[in-house]
Amino acid sequence: MMPHRSHRWLHGLIFLAGIWITCEPASAGQDGSPLSIGTLRRLHSEILGEDRVLSVRVPAGYERSGLSYPVLYLLYGDQTEGYFAETVSTLERLEGGAEIPEFIVVGIHNTDRYGDLLPVRAPGQPGGADAFMDFLEKELFPFVESEYRTKPYRLLGGPQAGGPFGLYALARRPALFNAMVLENPFSAPASREILLASLRKYAAKKPSAGKLVFINTFDRTGFQDHAEANKALTDALNAFEPVRPKGLRIWRRHLGEPTFVPALELKQPLRTIFEGFYPSEAAALDGLSKILAYYKGKSGAYGFDVDPPAFFLAIKADDLNRAGRGVAAREILEYGLARHPTDVNFILRLGNMAFDAGELDRAEAYFKKAQEIRPDPFFASRLEAIQRMRRGSGAYFLSEALKEGLPAAKARLADLEKSQDPQVYFDERELNALGYRLLGQGRPEQAVFILELNARRHPDSWNAHDSLGEAYLKAGRTKDAVQSYERSLAINPDNSNAKKMLETLRDGEALQFQAQIEQASRDSGIPGLVFALRESDGRRFMGAVGMSDVSYGIPMRPDSRFYIGSISQSMLAAMVLRLEEKGKLSLDEPVSDFVDFPGADAVTVEMLLDHSSGFADWTGRDLAATDNPGLPEMLRTPQTSGSLIRIAAAGNPAFAPGERQEASYTDMPHNRRAWSAPINVHGRRFSMLAPRRLKKGVNTRR
Repeated sequence: MMPHRSHRWLHGLIFLAGIWITCEPASAGQDGSPLSIGTLRRLHSEILGEDRVLSVRVPAGYERSGLSYPVLYLLYGDQTEGYFAETVSTLERLEGGAEIPEFIVVGIHNTDRYGDLLPVRAPGQPGGADAFMDFLEKELFPFVESEYRTKPYRLLGGPQAGGPFGLYALARRPALFNAMVLENPFSAPASREILLASLRKYAAKKPSAGKLVFINTFDRTGFQDHAEANKALTDALNAFEPVRPKGLRIWRRHLGEPTFVPALELKQPLRTIFEGFYPSEAAALDGLSKILAYYKGKSGAYGFDVDPPAFFLAIKADDLNRAGRGVAAREILEYGLARHPTDVNFILRLGNMAFDAGELDRAEAYFKKAQEIRPDPFFASRLEAIQRMRRGSGAYFLSEALKEGLPAAKARLADLEKSQDPQVYFDERELNALGYRLLGQGRPEQAVFILELNARRHPDSWNAHDSLGEAYLKAGRTKDAVQSYERSLAINPDNSNAKKMLETLRDGEALQFQAQIEQASRDSGIPGLVFALRESDGRRFMGAVGMSDVSYGIPMRPDSRFYIGSISQSMLAAMVLRLEEKGKLSLDEPVSDFVDFPGADAVTVEMLLDHSSGFADWTGRDLAATDNPGLPEMLRTPQTSGSLIRIAAAGNPAFAPGERQEASYTDMPHNRRAWSAPINVHGRRFSMLAPRRLKKGVNTRR
């Protein structure tokens, strides 16, 4: 990238002995090596007629990725220990936990802080704030944006005299910054009048662009009493409030007992600006497409393209992998690695998944890459294990032989057992994993071959016999399945899966039902499901068919977990009926007894249960005629019960109450949030109350 012709700069490093802020590690941890938290740049300004030094920090991995970043411009950047290090430390923590986007930090060194930053330096003596804004707009921003990969979002950190400057810049040149964190702008008495006048002119233009301003105030700092400055700020904000533009939000925070030089305290402002950046569990982002849609919605809210944070991608992949959704997890990790080519978190997870799937070549490639980027004993141990498996793993040898068919694998096993090579081993976990992969691929005969070998080699393992029973069942060998489950249960009497399966296999009707479910699952292309059967004589049976994760051969089990989805509607209805039985509410009660909603007087609780209220559906199916441009964003972001009710209230009724039945998420939401008021009259949370109450059954005569 070519530099701007009017600029000249020098490279350097900022060294802070004894400061532990995480950045690029010191060279190989050499004794006496300094710790660096950024780079010094020097920029010549024609406007200011001087050189300006900049302290620049880029996110970890910046040099090895192609991503771009928003920029935080920090005044008083020359105070490395006081402000720059504090800012970097705060960002490291918030970025590392995916609470905010990653930022580039540009600390601007002072030469004459009051002369540069104050609109009025002293009565009758103009300050240099206008020239400094010219410097920012015409020289500094173009320099930073040509030298670094930036997003169109700028945040100003304005301590001390940066407070008056920030508010003045907002009023005079609002396009300079999107958000600001400032010390009290009215701490400089000579600039108060021009600040007020500038704010009035700014408001008169009725700007529509959204701006966020956080203002810190203190009682005292060192020997300075701030009572007068705080009163001036209060008076100014009160006077400005009636004309404050809609898009401008101002927060004021009073910070107690600061040090002589108070910190900017960036954590809370940044969390507020980027509220919702880390998705809540309610967002239910269970795949890459939903994650990308969520952050696309955040892009619209924040005003720049937002990249899904690497930390969140890794955590979500872990959640999905634990839930048996390896394909979805791998898709997220591969996306993350494409965006962050040297992020060891993604490489490690992909390597582990390939290793567990027996894909040794892929696993080896990942661990070699990780070891090159960040040498670690764990990566070395994984590479050694891969080599050991290639030299002696019976599971690996047989998986390779099975590519040529079952006879080839049987011949290979005979050769291995005949050779009695001491390097050859038959690991229970490796054989079990191979067997389940074969089941997942629809190769039950080959799975039986492997799992029979596992049970023979490990006769005292209850899990080996349990897995073999499952393979026999898939292969249609019911009698053999019963024997394997009985053997597993004899070794481990607490094996609940074996107990359930034996109940099924000994019950002719249940076994027939299981076969019908399996056939229906195959015919419909459903990869796996869990089902329950309860007979009128009290007999109960739970079973599972197919795979929880087809790619990695993880079988579905009766205790496999699913996203609950719309079944919560039935649970919510049952809870309402239980509360009616206890006299806590009546199905004939108007909804207006519980919630303030247009037309709720004419709608009963029973109408909500049978979808006959006529209320507009908050998902948007009946809101097309309303002025609600934020609806798509609403569907992608977490909502409270109150916000969903407000959205529905803005819509036109679909029909008169009781006129007909039509499914509506406003009547019975699948996430049981919007109309939770009837449940709350019992004084307990739904998630705590439902399991205990529903277990007792419900009188459904009505």
